[in-house]
Amino acid sequence: MKTPFCFALCVVLLGGCTNYRQTYLESGEVGYSIQCSSFGSNSWNSCYVMAGDICGSRGYEVISKASDASERYAKHLWIKCE
Repeated sequence: MKTPFCFALCVVLLGGCTNYRQTYLESGEVGYSIQCSSFGSNSWNSCYVMAGDICGSRGYEVISKASDASERYAKHLWIKCE
């Protein structure tokens, strides 16, 4: 019983978490705010994967990105679909 729980916990911790919300950019265009964290690395990969999922084959433009200095693995990416 403990083994499946431990496995699921490890997947979540190593995989990180990513979520997004639609927003409006300073230009008035529709954009997306993506928050992601990857506990296994200091990489932006999970943010870029989510951006690709949101915009699909249209592609996207990175408007801005930021890292939270107090949380080493917390990232924030703002994009717009092309």
